Amino acid sequence: MKSNRYRVILINNSDTVGGAAIAARRLQTGLNHYTGFSSRMLVGSKRSQRSDVRQLTPSFVHWAIDQCAGKLGDLLSLQYLTYPYSAVLPLNKWIREAQILNIHNIHGGYLSQWALPMLGHRVPIIWTLHDMWSFTGHCAYTYDCERWRTGCGDCPRIDEYPRLRWDSSHLLWCIRARMYERVGVSLVTPSRWLAEQVRNSPLLTRFRVHCIPNGLDTEVFQPQDQGASRKALGIEQDASVLMFGTQMLGLRRKGRDELLGALKQFSQESDRSVVLLLVGHGDVGSLKGLPQMSTRSVGEVEKENEMAALYSASDVFLLPTLADNLPNVLLESTACGTPAITYDVGGCGEVIRHMETGYLAGYRDSHDFARGIRLLLEHENLRREMGAKARKMVLSEYTLRLQSTRYGELFREQLSRVSRAGFR
Repeated sequence: MKSNRYRVILINNSDTVGGAAIAARRLQTGLNHYTGFSSRMLVGSKRSQRSDVRQLTPSFVHWAIDQCAGKLGDLLSLQYLTYPYSAVLPLNKWIREAQILNIHNIHGGYLSQWALPMLGHRVPIIWTLHDMWSFTGHCAYTYDCERWRTGCGDCPRIDEYPRLRWDSSHLLWCIRARMYERVGVSLVTPSRWLAEQVRNSPLLTRFRVHCIPNGLDTEVFQPQDQGASRKALGIEQDASVLMFGTQMLGLRRKGRDELLGALKQFSQESDRSVVLLLVGHGDVGSLKGLPQMSTRSVGEVEKENEMAALYSASDVFLLPTLADNLPNVLLESTACGTPAITYDVGGCGEVIRHMETGYLAGYRDSHDFARGIRLLLEHENLRREMGAKARKMVLSEYTLRLQSTRYGELFREQLSRVSRAGFR
């Protein structure tokens, strides 16, 4: 790292897998390009070959000990409390050199939450929240459950990710309450929705919260020639193409069942020939009950330019997610000028503005979702108008430069608030 640049370390459970990993990796790139900060990443599981990313546990032995201890913690439903290496994490060379820590997902089986107070005594912490886990008894999304406001317990969704073997949700909620008394952090949420949940949380209300939406490279994610994109995929030029993309195609939270219901409803009400483009881990078989229509499954796609081509080949992007923060795929789709249909949950409505940048269907209403599909497929001019507005919105509100600049301002503000003598 250059000594004349501020040094920031990002910490996340992965550098490539999951929405938080993608958002953190993009932010790291943006900080290096657009701010006076030089950033690197420490991760629980490293898959990339990047030299500015290291696995948090420095050796296989450390990793194996942590994983064994973590499995014991899982058996006892002591979620993410039993990772021994976390106790010596403040001695990590990169962390000792850091001036700011930007922590992302600390759940995921690699880090004890009790590392936060230890790290916070050495260096200022900015914690970017990607879901609700930090202020619930165990789950990343609570759906309609409000127990997180009063201490959890009697959990109605014990199997919800991250699952518990027995209901220790109240105990874990109380442990977090004690832990947060010992740490000073500033919080960042990508969506206004999540910021509002944080302000209503008895656990996190003591901390300052800033809303900084995720950004992306709009030079990569931009409209491409639809004809060329379809030709590369072997899709007919005059086909109506719907795209559904998520990390796990069969994931219930991302709307697997709702997608099937909407497509069945659409098939009953329209004789339009449709190609369904599936992007993500798994195959068509993971979507049991799919109505008779042409499908094209391309599997996992890691290269962003290839994802941009898939969005450009599509007429409409579908995401009937049941709970979400600010899905990367909605930003990517709209940046490529492809309008999306989704539910007004979490921060989805902040990107997909009804009948402007896409279509917001009634929650879990397959008839309304199917209505949105028909509307956008049957009215090309409306679809193009929405796509243009969506692209314009991303350029004004969700660029990587804008996100990185906002983080840089927050980092500098934090550094100015903290006495240098207070650390190291």
